[in-house]
Amino acid sequence: MVVMEKDNAEQFQTPGSRLEHLLAQIGFEKNRGKITDLHNYLVQTSPEHFGDLSYGAVRGWFSENAPPMRKIGLVLDALKKKYPINFDEKHLKTWWKVGGFYPFQSAISQEELNTLNSQAKVKREKAAYVVMSLIHEESGESFNDLSTDELDRISQITNAFVNDFTDPYQTNCPNSYIRAIIRDQLRNLE
Repeated sequence: MVVMEKDNAEQFQTPGSRLEHLLAQIGFEKNRGKITDLHNYLVQTSPEHFGDLSYGAVRGWFSENAPPMRKIGLVLDALKKKYPINFDEKHLKTWWKVGGFYPFQSAISQEELNTLNSQAKVKREKAAYVVMSLIHEESGESFNDLSTDELDRISQITNAFVNDFTDPYQTNCPNSYIRAIIRDQLRNLE
């Protein structure tokens, strides 16, 4: 089954639909009793991690709920004992949890890859321009007093934030980002 990128948004809106598709892709295909079979498989294959796993928890995974990332990793590890997972596991975990870029794409052509790379380069350049413009705007009159090293450091840190924000594999928000947002919001209250 080849699923195109444009189909993903409609087809895989819930963690449950993504889990079902993931299971189908690795060969864990059962029409009826899939929840029971997955529950039994996990309890039997990895009792140290899933010995106390409830059927209701697994049932929830097939709807609107996804387990925590650590547990998703344990599920994939258990599945690997019997089923081949020939896909990027980090990407699979993120996709199951929150969606995003379809992880089961067949080989992408060099032309498509070149197009994606040049689009990404243009987006990075635009982001760098916007960052520098915002640094100028936020620093106001003190912009001219900033050294090249200071501007470069501010720009690098800000661009790192922009890149983390757009990275589908980034699942944790660093405390420094959270603090910056809180400081900005507190400043707006004054």
